[in-house]
Amino acid sequence: MNLANLPNILTVARIVAVPLVVALFYWGHPWSNPLAATVFIAAAITDSLDGYLARRLGLTTPLGEFLDPVADKLMVATALVLLFGHDTRPLIVVTAVARLGLQGTPWLMAFGFLASLLVYLGLRGVPMHIPKDGDRPASWQALRSMGPFLVPLAAILAVRALMIGALTTYLPVFLSEEGATLWRAGAALSVLQAAGVVGALLGGALSDRLGRRLILMLSLLLTPGFMFAFLAAKGWGQFLLLPALGLTSLSTAPAIMALVQESFPQSRSLANGVYMALNFLIHSGAVLVLGALGDRFGLRLAFTVSAGIPLLGLPFLLLLPQRRTDHTV
Repeated sequence: MNLANLPNILTVARIVAVPLVVALFYWGHPWSNPLAATVFIAAAITDSLDGYLARRLGLTTPLGEFLDPVADKLMVATALVLLFGHDTRPLIVVTAVARLGLQGTPWLMAFGFLASLLVYLGLRGVPMHIPKDGDRPASWQALRSMGPFLVPLAAILAVRALMIGALTTYLPVFLSEEGATLWRAGAALSVLQAAGVVGALLGGALSDRLGRRLILMLSLLLTPGFMFAFLAAKGWGQFLLLPALGLTSLSTAPAIMALVQESFPQSRSLANGVYMALNFLIHSGAVLVLGALGDRFGLRLAFTVSAGIPLLGLPFLLLLPQRRTDHTV
């Protein structure tokens, strides 16, 4: 390795990290999500580090100026696909198992390759912004400035993760224990997450008009009511409540992401990486807690706890630092 090429090496390493994050995300090991988050945040830090080194050491090159925004878009697009690309997967998998058997499921990889191609074609024409000297602070300075924001955000993500973890991870198991068939349990998760896609689109658009914090507050207030109604219902009554649950519980991700990026306009990629890594870590921990609670006391109790806990996140909304870019009503 030549020191003169170090900034470019860091940029290329960020590109190489993309398939590693994907592999870790789908590994299925209890530590896979924390490891994916670690790789992601390390890649996000190199986003500031490579530019800083290039400017400080006078090693700016046309190749580096081209690869840096490409690496950013690949990493962010991959994270978005991983976080939001689960809406129809449960329904597809259970249908494939029912019709083709387990030995036929490898053919589903063709859809993944096609999706990757479509993402590439969709991003190919996106204009790229190349940061100039002085545009971004050093990584450690940016991280220090995020502290007052990340503490209340982590609390909000924690209560949100306990709710979403119950729904997106244990919903099929819970419904199977309640007497639902395998296909109906898988279809329920698809309905929930498909409604979540609609909720994310609506939540993002409404947060632009009404404010990020208001959308977060509505989600934390409305989701417990729908969850308690879901637990009180039986059979198809539970199924009919899933769209409302998906709309309210999964609608806040765009608002949170926008709030993070608006709060740190000079370090958007680093702030986004820290947020996603924090989200991965908290979500994986919440899933473990819910699983242990379900094993010891039953999933119905675990779901009941997860139904009420989002209300605990409301006070932390008031602790989020106010920013001029955050819309208010």
